[in-house]
Amino acid sequence: MELINLVSENVEDRIQILLPGSPSERGRNEKIISSVKRSVFDGGCDNPLRPFTGLIGHCRVVFPGDSLAMHMALAMGCRVAALFGPTSSAEIDLFS
Repeated sequence: MELINLVSENVEDRIQILLPGSPSERGRNEKIISSVKRSVFDGGCDNPLRPFTGLIGHCRVVFPGDSLAMHMALAMGCRVAALFGPTSSAEIDLFS
């Protein structure tokens, strides 16, 4: 929520925000969408692999965790600002 609000304050109406997720993230996404200051497109939480890849492919910048979305965005050449938790830095390679 804080990241969406922060980005929104700094870019005004020049961006659109898409929030996809996995089935286990449905409740979290609903909470985020209802709590942020701007309109967020609900990307759904039950997307098969190809439609999910299509959603990610339409993004100019992706802010994922260490997840499938991160790997897809990197593979498609999207700009990525990945958020990592307890992952060892020795295990992270973002292909330059």
